[in-house]
Amino acid sequence: MAEERLQEFYDEISEDLTRCVQFWLTHSQDDKYGGFFNCIDEDGTVYDETKHVWLQARQTEAIQMMDRLIHWVREDDTDIRQGRPPLAGEARSESLAVPMMLLCVTHELQTLDPSLCARYRDIQEWSVQKALSHVQREGTVILENVSTSGTELPGSLGRLMIPGHAIEAGWFLLRYAKQNGQDELAQKAIDQFMNGPFGRGWGDECGGLYYFLDADRYSPVQLECNMKMWWVHTETMVAFLMAYQHTRDGDHLDTFARVYDYCYSNHVDKKRGEWFGYLNRDGSVSMRFKGGPWKGCFHVPRSLLYCKQMMSELLKRPT
Repeated sequence: MAEERLQEFYDEISEDLTRCVQFWLTHSQDDKYGGFFNCIDEDGTVYDETKHVWLQARQTEAIQMMDRLIHWVREDDTDIRQGRPPLAGEARSESLAVPMMLLCVTHELQTLDPSLCARYRDIQEWSVQKALSHVQREGTVILENVSTSGTELPGSLGRLMIPGHAIEAGWFLLRYAKQNGQDELAQKAIDQFMNGPFGRGWGDECGGLYYFLDADRYSPVQLECNMKMWWVHTETMVAFLMAYQHTRDGDHLDTFARVYDYCYSNHVDKKRGEWFGYLNRDGSVSMRFKGGPWKGCFHVPRSLLYCKQMMSELLKRPT
């Protein structure tokens, strides 16, 4: 039973969090010019000094920037569309990534300044409703893209499913629902955003969650569709541990344990710290670096910290 492994999970994740944070503290900060290196090889060597802006931002927070993002999303995105005007006949779509991340980032800002709760209440409720519009086909699928009116789009774009995104959105929604006493939303978060995508996305005998899926089971057009990604698994660990903490349903902890075992057998580098992010379908390492243009000091330490905090509560131990 997974419940009997809680202490094991806590101890291993605590050690892993220490290794991971130490890896970035040692190798990432640019003491000469400021900012953070994010292209870091398996042993900590910086292999490219380019500082990708979105990963710099993930290592800092800014309320002023949040206000601009909300303006672009809800009112006028002209500023960020300059040089990329929509083409005639182009179908306008809405991605799940936008509302889920607005819900996440506004929550994080509120933890820094509780007075922001009232300021972001409206955008958070808007984000919840927009996220729910991606629940399609009578609640059986979470589609990554929908029309601006919240309906299914035609073709490959409309059929695209990203299990990791859906599951990550699930724990954002569950956290929001718990904080606001919305039991129905909490159940939707678990049933539709977590259980459904996990059931569809978990691999065959190789294990791990696929990156992209097609709702009608056609071959996805994304070339990396069969890869097994670090962030998908870190977010799934958080989601199902949170679902277990909320419901005490042992099935959710069993799912957490399945993902945990996969990660600590394939992603984790116990010797040098941090995780190998990109795995092949069979779980072998595809790219050896620990940081790159799309992987920085974010998903792994956040997941480990949240999991450690939840396990501390489950074990009644101080964080």
